Amino acid sequence: MKKFKNLVFIGGIVGVVLFIVAALSAPGEPSKFSGMEATVYMSPTCGCCGNYVAYLTRKGIKVKTVKSNEMQTIKDEMNIPEYLRACHTTVIADYIVEGHIPIEGIDKLLSEKPSIRGIALPGMPAASPGMPGEKTIPFDIYKLQDGEKDELFLSI
Repeated sequence: MKKFKNLVFIGGIVGVVLFIVAALSAPGEPSKFSGMEATVYMSPTCGCCGNYVAYLTRKGIKVKTVKSNEMQTIKDEMNIPEYLRACHTTVIADYIVEGHIPIEGIDKLLSEKPSIRGIALPGMPAASPGMPGEKTIPFDIYKLQDGEKDELFLSI
C-alpha cells in the first residue's frame, strides 16, 4: 500500500511538471509584432533597459541591443530634446521610440504611421514596461517632431 501511495505521489508530480513544460512551450497566438525588428540603444549597466528589451521580445519583436556609455551623444544625434529623454532609445520601423513606452503606444505609431520622427515617454515612470512600482499617473507619450511644439500622442 505504501509503494502504491508513493507511485501515485510521484506520478502526480510528473504530471504537474509535464503540464507546466507543455504550457510554457505551447505556442501562443502569433503576435502582430512577430518578425518585426528593433534596435535598443542602452547603457551597458542599466537593468531597466534590459527589462524593456525582454518586454519587447515577449511581444514578438526581434531586438538588437547597442550598449554604449555615450547615450547622451546618441540622443543628441537623434535630436531628442533633453526634457523628453529617458534612459534608452529604441529605433523601430524608422521611428524613434524614447523610453519605457507600452506596446499600445508602439502599436498606435506603427498602425497610423504619422509624419513624425517618433514618440517619447520622458523619464522612468513607475510601472511602465521594464520599471518596478505601482502606476499612479497616466503615461503621457509625446510626439517627436521637428520645429513644432510638443504635442501629446497618447495617454495610457
